[in-house]
Amino acid sequence: MLKRKKQKLISLKEAAKFSGYSADHIGYLIRQGKIPGEKVYSKVTWMTTEEAIKEYQNKKSNEKEQKKELICDITKSKEKKTRFFSRRLKLIAFLIIFLIIGIVPIKFIYKSISARS
Repeated sequence: MLKRKKQKLISLKEAAKFSGYSADHIGYLIRQGKIPGEKVYSKVTWMTTEEAIKEYQNKKSNEKEQKKELICDITKSKEKKTRFFSRRLKLIAFLIIFLIIGIVPIKFIYKSISARS
């Protein structure tokens, strides 16, 4: 239910005009308890206030911003992990190449020395 503090009740059709939501969606939000509203005219028609709609829109906007920030944080974290593993992979590849380049010639030199003996 609405706490009336000199707030003018408006129909869902009026709320739809300034909010960008359809009247049906606003009614759905009221029934779900996401926007305060009340039934009037023999408990047939839902009504709400402009302030209630604006509060809901601000809340949704803030939630979207928080989700964007969370996604950015997750993306940055994944990028750091990728860079970490990329550096490790490069180091391992370098070590393998170094060992191959270093061991193979030594092996040939050893074979050629032992063949001369």
